[in-house]
Amino acid sequence: WNFYIEKINLEYAERSARDPNYLNDHTTLIEFARGGENGFGEAFSYLSDEILKHAVIVYIRVSYAESVRKNHKRKRVGEEGSILHHSLPDAKMEFYYRANDWDKISGGENSGWLEIKGQRVPFAVFENDPENGALSNLASRKNP
Repeated sequence: WNFYIEKINLEYAERSARDPNYLNDHTTLIEFARGGENGFGEAFSYLSDEILKHAVIVYIRVSYAESVRKNHKRKRVGEEGSILHHSLPDAKMEFYYRANDWDKISGGENSGWLEIKGQRVPFAVFENDPENGALSNLASRKNP
């Protein structure tokens, strides 16, 4: 998985190099889920300094049971290659997503700052269990 994060770093660097106004004219959204005892911590450690310098993290909190329910709901036989109708087998869900380290690295807080590779990155938690679609948990923050 870390190889793919390196590819994200490279793509971001290439886009920034091609367009001197890239950061003024664009927002880059990087989405990923990382399970495991050090999944997010390890993933964040592979993000480039340039990405981290401009990053804001929005963590969408959802229970493992709700993740499994949504995974089953997405499944469409015959459309496994679709970006909208893909799902993982239960064994892979269990292996990759049952545990994650978000609460450990965020200190259980709903907003604040993470120290990643010497950079302070703001974060906010969006509670989506049960799925609610509301944006009320997202906070605007300034780096002190």
